[in-house]
Amino acid sequence: MRKATRISRTSTHGFDGNNAALLTPEDGNHELSLSPSGRFFVDSYSKPDLPRVTVVRDQGGKLLYTVEKEDVSRLVAPDGSLRFRSP
Repeated sequence: MRKATRISRTSTHGFDGNNAALLTPEDGNHELSLSPSGRFFVDSYSKPDLPRVTVVRDQGGKLLYTVEKEDVSRLVAPDGSLRFRSP
């Protein structure tokens, strides 16, 4: 049985429906935190085959800075399978 992956993206548009802009273009589930000024937001996203990535974007969605990319290399074997230690 194949499991579905839920993908979410965030977009913005004017009240008249014009000027649509995709703020989070990457595939994945996104979590946003808006800065107090509203000029920037932190976007943390991931999906089952992509470890969490955290970036800072401006109010138009332009990528300004990559804060962190989770390193899961110690959890993945050379063949792509997950490694687990026995207790």
